[in-house]
Amino acid sequence: MQSYQEWLDALRSHKEDERWLDAHGDDIQAIIRTCLSVPHKFEIGTELLIMAFPYYALYRATNTSTWIGLLIDGLLQAQEREDEEIETQLMSYVAEGRMAQGNLETAYIAYTYVIEQAHAKANMSLELEGHTGLIWLQAIHQNKTSSLNNDLIENALNLARLLGNSETTARLYHALAAVYIQYRYSDKALEYGQMAYAYWLNRNERIGQAKVAYSLASAYRMIDRLELADSFLAIAMDVFSKTNYQRQYILTVYERGVLFWKRGLFEEAEQWLNEALVEAQKLGVNFHIASVNQALGQVYIDLDRLQDARERLKAAQVSWKDINNIYQQASVCCILACLENKAGDPDAAGECIALARSLCSQIIEDNLREKMEKFIENAESGIC
Repeated sequence: MQSYQEWLDALRSHKEDERWLDAHGDDIQAIIRTCLSVPHKFEIGTELLIMAFPYYALYRATNTSTWIGLLIDGLLQAQEREDEEIETQLMSYVAEGRMAQGNLETAYIAYTYVIEQAHAKANMSLELEGHTGLIWLQAIHQNKTSSLNNDLIENALNLARLLGNSETTARLYHALAAVYIQYRYSDKALEYGQMAYAYWLNRNERIGQAKVAYSLASAYRMIDRLELADSFLAIAMDVFSKTNYQRQYILTVYERGVLFWKRGLFEEAEQWLNEALVEAQKLGVNFHIASVNQALGQVYIDLDRLQDARERLKAAQVSWKDINNIYQQASVCCILACLENKAGDPDAAGECIALARSLCSQIIEDNLREKMEKFIENAESGIC
């Protein structure tokens, strides 16, 4: 039987070996649970947990709640031991896990706590992790961070400059690319995305390259550079179709479907998006489910399957409302207006436009509100 230290050494040696990780996941989880309950094994247990959590809970996305439960067990033990550094570090992973589950309010609270504690202890590395997490959260959560938080971004960039750590800077740049995509600043998204991609490319680290390549594909699609979008998406697909990174695979399949739709290949788009929807529903995260349903709704409009489109768009509207994404709620209203006009019901279309205008008035970020105002004008004029 391996000792706890031998398990820790083995995990370090095999941390990128998916076959080994898949074969030993239950064993590692049981060992962590045992270590956390034994005072003199606590440090080994937390090190095992921090090392194992990203793969099992975030990438494979299996038993995420169980792994978060282990984090909370460790966090409570750290509080009893008055080990504030370990407590804050574990809280950072709790935040990431909650965001992955779609529990965005809890993630926001956890990341804010991490930043406050890390700043008080002058732990710039952990403070930057907290900032990076909140930036990721801005990309999908419009309740606590209803407008682009430039102070948060500037603080994060300053921390990155002070730390001078290329890897943590690359992770920050990827988060910035993602948030600028969501806020429709394509130039900034491409600038930060390309810098992040260059880092992982120079490191020859395929997972890092693939994650950023997906974001670059989204950014290039946003400005209708579809060939470049296809090229970067192919990089992501090549990796995530052959690995257990379920969350990333869903995103790449979704993006492939949207690219087919942009090219007017509606049947192919439907096929890819239906696969993405099945996987997203398994994962149970509203942001992913809403994105896929909205895209499917647009595809079904172009296929003249208006009832199917209506069902998908209504489902998307519910999910966007659940996470208080006002911009996307308004976007769905515009698409529904186009649908109702196509169905010959101008009164229903007018109601959709009125709701879109009401939602648009609640968008705080100037850039997003201006883009939505244009979207509404187009929908009202029948330009869909």
